[in-house]
Amino acid sequence: MIRASLRAFVSFALLAIAVEARADDDGSAAREEARVRFTRGIELYTKKQLDAALAEFLRSRELFPTRAAAFNAARIYRELARYEEAQELLEAIPGQFPSLSQADKDEIDRYLADVRAHIGYVVVAVSEPNATVVIDERERLVPSDGRLAVSAGTHIVRAHKDGFSPFETRVDVAAQTLVKVEAKLGALTRGGRLAIVEGHGHTVAILLDGIEIGKTPWEGTVAVGTHVVTLRGAGDEGSPPTPVSIQLNQLTRLALATEPLACKLRVEPTPRSARVAVDGVELGHGIWEGPLRCGGHLVEIGAEGFVAHTTSLTLTEGIAGLSRASLERDPTSEAFRTKNPPHITVEGSATGLLSPGFGGELANACGDRCSSSPGFGTSVTARAGYRLGLGLGATFDAGMLYALQSREGVTTETRPYGLPAHPGLSNDALRLSGPMFGLSLSYVRGERLPILARVGAGAFLGSLRDARSGTFVAPSGAQYTLQEAAPSFSANSLYLDAEMRAGFHLFRGGTFEVGLRALILTSIGSAPRWGDQTERSLGACPNPDPNVCAGRGVYAPMNLVSGVLALFGPTVGVRGEL
Repeated sequence: MIRASLRAFVSFALLAIAVEARADDDGSAAREEARVRFTRGIELYTKKQLDAALAEFLRSRELFPTRAAAFNAARIYRELARYEEAQELLEAIPGQFPSLSQADKDEIDRYLADVRAHIGYVVVAVSEPNATVVIDERERLVPSDGRLAVSAGTHIVRAHKDGFSPFETRVDVAAQTLVKVEAKLGALTRGGRLAIVEGHGHTVAILLDGIEIGKTPWEGTVAVGTHVVTLRGAGDEGSPPTPVSIQLNQLTRLALATEPLACKLRVEPTPRSARVAVDGVELGHGIWEGPLRCGGHLVEIGAEGFVAHTTSLTLTEGIAGLSRASLERDPTSEAFRTKNPPHITVEGSATGLLSPGFGGELANACGDRCSSSPGFGTSVTARAGYRLGLGLGATFDAGMLYALQSREGVTTETRPYGLPAHPGLSNDALRLSGPMFGLSLSYVRGERLPILARVGAGAFLGSLRDARSGTFVAPSGAQYTLQEAAPSFSANSLYLDAEMRAGFHLFRGGTFEVGLRALILTSIGSAPRWGDQTERSLGACPNPDPNVCAGRGVYAPMNLVSGVLALFGPTVGVRGEL
């Protein structure tokens, strides 16, 4: 729905930017380029090239600000789950364009409400005034209350001030929550000196590890170790990321020449704590975005406990480059084994079960005058087993199953020995119950909100009880009623069990889970049935002649359940790791 509304809006917006341009047309090349880029953004969006379309809308807005370009960029930010950037753009539109119609204001408010539902906040308290705060490679201006909006998820927070050791930490922020960060910057008492000049003598901005520290020429104290220096000039002028090694109490001189960097690259690793390197230069942890030379580049992403990821890509002028990578867990890593050791697991669960019906010939004999309830019941299960650090586990399962279904007005008959059959209608209350024993395999993925998938199989050693009564008619026309009889029939079955659960941690090693479960029973041997083996007294009737309706006999043979019975329903459970 949102994408459809965006397509409709950008069609209107294309007309809007043309009208705005004609209203004050001075032949500006910047305005014409803004129009061209806006049109290209629409084309790229319709092709679902969201990152490229976003770059075009942002560039169009930079060249010639319009509410259409800002609104479209904000909507694409939302689709890319970059919610805090969407919020910033949407909040700025009314102030930048005070003549907005009420319909446009209402549309912005609707989008803001949706975006804010995915926003959390980081409160950064820096120990030193006038320090620079960077979140995910974006320099942020800290307001008076210290609250900085971020998209729900994991973020890298850094703080820097000249003459102090830099601060860096990772935070996990849930939507509509607030996380406090105490950024303590210690005085830089041990370091080296770094002097930076631009090779052509230009005055340009210097970024040290992604944070602007001044303009060329510059000299200052820097922490010992390896750092990354880039220069930023006007337009596309800049220098590629360059590593520099700082030695204790030594002066390191660095001369970099700016050049046109017409291409841009954004790297989004998962997890956010992953290290990012481009062309062998390590650029830090988490999201990195910056200008580069057009052409081929090598992107490397790595994190402790994960398998490193390397990809080659080619950057083309005018097309925003993007590298997204989700690292796979490395089960051979010592860090992974330490964080995810094998566990003995114990758990208990309860399931509310539903079934369309127990089926069988009993269901087929339920005609127009018959009424039937759905099958329903419950199952409780206890499990004990072992889970590997990979998330794979095996358990021994033991439990009980209890399920009921009733039918009234079932067409059937009694068969007195040596006499004709007596037709009639029966009322049947079925109860399926018994213990279950089996084995299951499971897989758990996720740490904060674990997802569990399980399949299992085993044996159901149960019985089916049919509490039956009914009214029947003898050949003489005499009607008689049989009082309730409730024999039990063997209902041993094999079962297949499957479930999917999502959970949250109650305490260390303990998880509460909710989900859905499906249970399929397949009879071993013949299905439970009334028949010759279930003899009973047919009782007395108004006629004393025993040949009319008295004596012993059986109900007509009839399967009470089908050979395959399916039950399903919601399940809750508690799982512990020892």
